Amino acid sequence: MGTQQLLYIVLAVIIIAIAILTGMNYYKSWASQSNRDKLYNHINYLSYEAMAHSKKVRQMGGGQGSFSGWKINSKLLKTPDGKFTVTIKAARIDFNALGVEKGYDGKNPVRVSARVQGTKITPRIWN
Repeated sequence: MGTQQLLYIVLAVIIIAIAILTGMNYYKSWASQSNRDKLYNHINYLSYEAMAHSKKVRQMGGGQGSFSGWKINSKLLKTPDGKFTVTIKAARIDFNALGVEKGYDGKNPVRVSARVQGTKITPRIWN
């Protein structure tokens, strides 16, 4: 083989390695963002369930303006996307979610939280 052919092979190997590394980085970024979005969507679902309870009158099993008495199905607290914790108080509910993918820092898992007060949902992305 000539020197020129060897240089082409080395160049091709370098380009392929760069393409593979770039693809891996894109996948990691996509996976963590996807996990973050899924956690946030699940928190939104739970939030609207809690708000529906709050708006119902007590005679229909609701909270009549309060989140007190809202029970969450324990199966909804652990999904393939992560684990959820809920703190229920009369005037508000706090949701916290830990994902299965690594977050922005590359060490800790994705973490999303939200606070529900009345009909307002205040989300926060931690990692």
